[in-house]
Amino acid sequence: MDLERSYMAGATARGAEFDQGLRSYMLGVYNYMA
Repeated sequence: MDLERSYMAGATARGAEFDQGLRSYMLGVYNYMA
């Protein structure tokens, strides 16, 4: 149970990190196109 909880926390952290990277990437592409 504890292992599953720590795994979910890690997955959530990776998901947020990926979302932040994707957002900055899209912003960079938008600035490049504009």
